[in-house]
This record gives sequence, C-alpha cells and structure tokens, in this order.
Amino acid sequence: MTVSGIKDFIINGVYKELKLLEEKTRILKLLIRDDQAVLERKRMVWTRLGVVGQFQSHKLFEYDHEVLNDYLNSLGILPKMASIDSNLLTNEQLLDLEGYSTPGIGYVRYTPNFWGKIDCRVSSDKYNYYLTLPLRNKVKVWRDLFIKKEALCKIWEKERLQAVTAEEFQQAKKISLYSGSLSLQTTPIKYQAAHVLRLFGSKTLIQCARIEVEKFDEYAARGYLKLSDLSLCRKIIDVQERYYLMTLQAEEEKRKHWDLRLSRLSELSQLS
Repeated sequence: MTVSGIKDFIINGVYKELKLLEEKTRILKLLIRDDQAVLERKRMVWTRLGVVGQFQSHKLFEYDHEVLNDYLNSLGILPKMASIDSNLLTNEQLLDLEGYSTPGIGYVRYTPNFWGKIDCRVSSDKYNYYLTLPLRNKVKVWRDLFIKKEALCKIWEKERLQAVTAEEFQQAKKISLYSGSLSLQTTPIKYQAAHVLRLFGSKTLIQCARIEVEKFDEYAARGYLKLSDLSLCRKIIDVQERYYLMTLQAEEEKRKHWDLRLSRLSELSQLS
C-alpha cells in the first residue's frame, strides 16, 4: 500500500469538494429545520424524495461517577460493564498495565497548512438562493448534495484506511505535502477493568471506571439492576430539542438496528 490514493484525493481537489458539500448540507439542514419549526410539525416525510425530518427531545445527564461505580461494584458487575479512563491513572499504574493493554487502532490524519486551508463559506448569493427556495425544493437540493457528500466521504475513509499500512509510514510518521501533511495517529490504548481491579484494587477501579450508558439496558434486562437505580447517581441538567434530517433508507436502517437491540434485550430478560 502507498499514500498515492489519499494524496490524489487531496491534490485533485476532491477533498475540497467534500468540505464544501459538508458546509452546504449543513446550511440547508438548518434552513429546512427552521421552515419545519414554523410549520410546528415534529415530523415531516417527503416520500418521493426519500427524506424525513424530525425533532426529538434529548435529555442531558450529569453523573456522579464514583457513586455509580461504587453501587455497581457492590453488585459485583462493575468490571464487566466499565471501560477505563486512563487519564485518571498514574504513570506508574500505566506502566504496570502495559502487558495487559489493548493497542490503539491506527488512522491517518490530514492537516492542511496555509496553502491547503479551505474557505468553506457559502457566498451570500448562494445562501439567499437557498433561503428563498420553497421547503420541498430545499429538501431536494439537500438530498442531492447529501448523496454526493456521502459518496465522497466513503472514498475518503477508504483511502485513509488503506493509507494506514502505506510503505511511506514505515519510514516516518509524518508525510509532507504542498497543501499540508499526512500523519499516522493511533486511538488511545484500552485497559480492561478486570486487570485494574486485580492489580490495584476496587478503590482505584471505582475512581477511574466509566460506564457506557447502553450497558445499563443490557444488565437491567438480565435482572442485575433496575434502571430506576440510576436516579441515585445522575440528574437531568438540560433537555435539548434536536433536529434530525436523513434519508428514509437511513431511518429504516436505524430502526432495524434498534429493533435488533430490543429483541436482544427481550431475549436476555427471558433468560434471567
């Protein structure tokens, strides 16, 4: 593998096109959201265009992590549910965990320089054109641009993935281009909660463990805890209204994923 694919994507202006499409679809989504809000419609479907727009309420919680972790540890399930925030471990502890760590995953980052910086701002004329379009026309333009953006995004991610094993990165972790640089990065190293517990004890685990909220549904379905128990260690700090604009195909895939999750939780509940 080489970095020729990702370099061509940048040099030939495709990366710039992708960034411009991201900004145009972002602006159109905001305009569509505002139009739908004026109509006081929580959900609108443009069937022939294959697009749906929907407002949804989203609760933001503040967690008392140590109270939560202490409670889960008393149930004996904290090591099974938790990931580890390595920033809360000392350098000595991280050294002791080296033999038990899971290496991070490599990825390639492109950093534009002065010559590669892209001005994604939409011109006033283009913005006013979008603004004056009827709602259905806005949705159509958004859909067409969104499809193009997604296609280019898939190509970009594919090139980034292939570049991870490029021969050039065997010589150096950073490759200079006229428009910027490509650098080989890695995601954070992961540590198992069970290893932290075994090496440093429950006090350290309670301090540095972090729980994936989705895990609560799974363990509640298995009968280990009640979702109402969360009220002991979290409080609502805000309720936000978020707007989702997506293709009907994407919504259907999202629904199938959710149905599969509910089915799995139901099976776990029956087994408990």
